Amino acid sequence: MPPLYSTISSDDDDDKSNNLHYPVIRRTTLRSSPNGDVLVSRRVNQRSSITVQVSRTITEKDNEDDTDSGSESTSTSDDERIDKEEEELDIDTPNKGPMTRSRSRTETTESPVDINGGIDDDLLALARKLKVAESRNNLEQLYPPQFRESSIPPYIPEHVILDEFAATEDHSQLAEEEDLFNEFVLQDFHVYRAPGHAKKGFDGKYESLSTVASEKNQSHWLIDGFLEHNGTRRRLFAAQIVRVNIGGLEDLQQASTEIWVRTQEGRSKDYWYRLRRPSSDYQSYWTRFVWLANFFKYFVDFLHVHSEGVSLHDFKSKFRSWLQRLHGDNVNHWQSQCDFREDFTHDVIRHCQFIRDQTYRAYKKDLSQLEAIMSHPIWEEIGVGQFSYNEVIRAEEEKTTVTANVAHLFLKASPHWQTQFELLEVVQICPQVESVRQERARKWNFAQKLAYDQTYNFVRSGKDKISRAEYLLENAEGHRPVPVRLVDNLLRKIVIIKLDDVSHSEKYRYAWVRSASRSTKTIGVVWLVLPSEAVCCSFTGKVFYPIGDELIFSDKCNCDEIHIENVVDVIDASVFTDHAEDGSQLFVQCLYKEGEEAIVNANEEDLACRCRSTRKRNQVQTPRPPSSMHLPKMQTLSLFSGCGLFDYAFKATGFVEIVLGIDCFEMAIRSHQANENDPSKKTRYKIGSVCEWLSKFASGQEPMISIDCIIAGCPCQGFSTANHHKHERKGQKNCSLLANLLSWIEIFMPAYVAIENVPAMDSPQSSACSHAITHLVSLGYQVRKDVYKVSDLGGATHRKRLIIVAAAPGAILPDAIPRTHGRGLAPVRTAEAVMRHLPPLHNDTILNIQNPNHIPIDRLAVDLDNEVSRLKIVQQIPTRPGGTSLMTAYNQGLFSRSERRWIRSLNETQQAKGSKSFKRINPDKPFQTITTKVNLLCSKMGQLLHPFEHRALSLQEIRLAFGVPDSFLLVGKVADQVKMLGNSVPWNLGASVGRQIGRCWSASLQKRGNGGTAAVNVKKEPAVTGQKISVVIPKTAPRRRARPVIEDESDGDSESSVEYLGTRLAKKPRAD
Repeated sequence: MPPLYSTISSDDDDDKSNNLHYPVIRRTTLRSSPNGDVLVSRRVNQRSSITVQVSRTITEKDNEDDTDSGSESTSTSDDERIDKEEEELDIDTPNKGPMTRSRSRTETTESPVDINGGIDDDLLALARKLKVAESRNNLEQLYPPQFRESSIPPYIPEHVILDEFAATEDHSQLAEEEDLFNEFVLQDFHVYRAPGHAKKGFDGKYESLSTVASEKNQSHWLIDGFLEHNGTRRRLFAAQIVRVNIGGLEDLQQASTEIWVRTQEGRSKDYWYRLRRPSSDYQSYWTRFVWLANFFKYFVDFLHVHSEGVSLHDFKSKFRSWLQRLHGDNVNHWQSQCDFREDFTHDVIRHCQFIRDQTYRAYKKDLSQLEAIMSHPIWEEIGVGQFSYNEVIRAEEEKTTVTANVAHLFLKASPHWQTQFELLEVVQICPQVESVRQERARKWNFAQKLAYDQTYNFVRSGKDKISRAEYLLENAEGHRPVPVRLVDNLLRKIVIIKLDDVSHSEKYRYAWVRSASRSTKTIGVVWLVLPSEAVCCSFTGKVFYPIGDELIFSDKCNCDEIHIENVVDVIDASVFTDHAEDGSQLFVQCLYKEGEEAIVNANEEDLACRCRSTRKRNQVQTPRPPSSMHLPKMQTLSLFSGCGLFDYAFKATGFVEIVLGIDCFEMAIRSHQANENDPSKKTRYKIGSVCEWLSKFASGQEPMISIDCIIAGCPCQGFSTANHHKHERKGQKNCSLLANLLSWIEIFMPAYVAIENVPAMDSPQSSACSHAITHLVSLGYQVRKDVYKVSDLGGATHRKRLIIVAAAPGAILPDAIPRTHGRGLAPVRTAEAVMRHLPPLHNDTILNIQNPNHIPIDRLAVDLDNEVSRLKIVQQIPTRPGGTSLMTAYNQGLFSRSERRWIRSLNETQQAKGSKSFKRINPDKPFQTITTKVNLLCSKMGQLLHPFEHRALSLQEIRLAFGVPDSFLLVGKVADQVKMLGNSVPWNLGASVGRQIGRCWSASLQKRGNGGTAAVNVKKEPAVTGQKISVVIPKTAPRRRARPVIEDESDGDSESSVEYLGTRLAKKPRAD
């Protein structure tokens, strides 16, 4: 196989490079335009190259993670940033240097390192500190030789070398042709950070040139090596790099790049150094960078050739096929380095900012070409287009839009939302939208509880107003037993019963009489509960239920017969209706299944005591749809959609089509959009606030769309136990977004709803879950809530999620998801089981050719002030037993004196016995919960160390913990991707929820007949305000009969290619 590079050595051609088979070419011809701008550089055949100034003006913190160097994205306007960078480009002598498409004539002012002595002292001082802090092995692997030996090798100053080489140059040709530039070959080189680098903790370490080319206005990069000229070889030591050059662009005949660097001293004397063979210790860094540089060239060439518009999906297979046709065997070595894979979408995303910056500079002065290149849709898809706004900040500052009903519900319990924070803004529903809403309600048989006047259904009791149902029960205490002449007269009546059992906290209860015995003068009853006793208000009495005349059936045990002497009142009530009919004081429609924590449509078959019921759930089978292909898919709206992991897992079951996704985090929406594989699908993606878009739909500014399902995971920070600022405005703002979500549901009235959040949303300290279920039930929904552990569903994490599922009265409510893994079932998947196929990784890996996502999410730095290496500390934390932490190792006396002193300087929680600071993942158990931020020293969420290797988990390993498919794309920096995953629902849970709802959707459509193809007529034109409409509300809701139950077995007719993994955790019985 011929060597890949004619001018650059690689792993496979080291021996050839040692023999110096390649000629030393020292001059390159440049072709200039009349105004002096360089158009193309030429070396033998026509080639182009670009010069990268070693600076950048991205408005990000200097202490940004190095895992993102060279591939960062920003919300700052890219045009403004590149304009500033172009002002810093410098070509020293006009028209000289390996520039490509553009050249700035503005001189750059920099702060050079003092080459004549100061740098030696700084290097020696750094070497002394590193010798104390680092292990010998780390010094040999990660640092140049001078830091291992604590001595400076003898060397000649760079300017002396250049003067020596220049004295032997023939300058006559340079004088005749001004478009030539000088270069010398640099061999056995390595690049490293200078002492005092702004990114603290990595001083002196080897670094990739991709990081050098991407750093922000840094003059602290040094290069060592040997300069060669006419057989003379001189040591170059601690030369300050000011530029990196990548060449070979748009030359389709050239299969590889060429790379130069320019130093501070070389610039002053107008010389470039052409990089050839790295030192043996630096070989891996160089190999990976050369691969990236070539990928950058191929990327630019691909866009240049395909003028019709390149998208991210073209890099799934089209790019590799084109590259193979163009270069044939010449790119075999390059492809072998990445295992000959076809899909390069992850590489584009990982290195997107590096690629974009270099491409912009290459075409900056050729505006027509720049416009053509930047017009490709791929730039916007990967999140490096021209975006100067920040929707996240705007969303945090704006008010939360809600409907009047939702505002009334929440402000009863949280008046401070308005009095203290002024959070809510009520939106008015325009007539056309209300018409569509009512049509949806009629289609799915929704009750019209909120349409009835509730003025007379709330009665003043002392200082408060209570519901009529509560009032009648309170006043039952003074009643005597009701005289009953014929016990049969009580059948199917609502009565109030005095309880003899002193163990009950209530003395009086509502009941519905289901049977009567003349001989014993007893009755059999079904107990009724107030809404405040049902799941909608299970933990706290703060929640206000807006329907004052409603009771709910209960599935509490009703085996015992009740003597008629215990009946103290008979209530006129309407049973199995959605409102109190004429002459009735109360009504009953729903059944509360306490053991399942569900509220469903009531029918008489479900009212038998569960102790006596012999019917098994799986004996009642849901009608199977003939084929999901013949049934319309659920048109689904995704709110707070994030990166779309929940949505695509939900969709992968084959029942769902996402029609609209909304999120204010741009990188999340870009990720969501990047995973849409079918260009024909007209999914709409909105980068913006759900509050703003609710207002647009409610007012008619945005045409209404037909929605069958809403899935959402509103921000959990307001409910999370890890948030210590949840009572501040930002935390309360996040909590208020649940009210916005409920307002979306009220306006669109979908057949199904799925809400996910942290379990703490349903805790005694929070009434949020109760508020959600209260509003859903008042709208007429059937509701079920469950907390699922992902590991019980086949996932590899202990993460728990609260799932609230709601179904319209005319749809089938899904059962709880059955467990598939755990005791008595399939083995739980462990961290080691999902990671064992990944190759070993080093702490300082920032470029991974084989798997661009397999890089550490954080690098362990050196604390020079305290002379402590965090990498060395982690290397001393035992790998067995699994899950060992920093403090466990400390208590075993494993650290040096300086390291123990540093550990004692940590805060109390980090030093606590159960602290998770610097804690390893237990390989024999599923992953612990992974949050949105990476902090290895966090006492609660710091369990992010690899179980066996001495580093943080990689991005790929976190993806595996969440069950993310390899093909799933995440756009943005590593920190952005971790944030998106931390906010996501793991794939297994999302697929399980989607399958349960999807099967119920299909069965509901089949039950309705005609394949359920009837749809609501949604007008597309904007609403005309002021139009009067009449809404006909049925006086009586249809009586509910037997409700089909979905069996647990998988449906063989489903289109889903996802394994069905489901569970429902057992619930603790409630105390009566």
